[in-house]
Amino acid sequence: MPNQWKYFNKIGCLVLIFLTSCRASTEESAPPEISTEPVSQIAKYCYASFANKDSIVLNSRINGDSLIGTLAYNGSKKENNNGPYLASIHGDTIIGIFNTRPKGTLRQVVFLLKDNHLIEGIGETIKSNGQTVFKDISSLKFSGTALKPTNCN
Repeated sequence: MPNQWKYFNKIGCLVLIFLTSCRASTEESAPPEISTEPVSQIAKYCYASFANKDSIVLNSRINGDSLIGTLAYNGSKKENNNGPYLASIHGDTIIGIFNTRPKGTLRQVVFLLKDNHLIEGIGETIKSNGQTVFKDISSLKFSGTALKPTNCN
């Protein structure tokens, strides 16, 4: 198994643990629905922002309320980062974990879908369980970079 998939699997497990541990309910819930759609039926969405010599590109596949893809930050004055991005969709908000390359650090990235653009959330971060996460997602400012829909490669 290539090294990149080991990290991808670990991130997937972390996201699943995080999402399931956050649900506090005393009611019994129905078992989750499992998609039987062929992979070709899963929706592909790609967004990008290109400003001067800087770019942010998100290539993703969405199935229900789950998003799996790659995220890349390339800049002329900062280190380039790219890697897997695993997220869940909550209405118009995408909350996910980005495994940055080349460092291999995990950080939370949140986008708001507004007027067919993804706007990156900005806010105070903290270190938690080896990840950089937002201190309070509800207080994020969505005044970051706006990514526009683009063709998927």
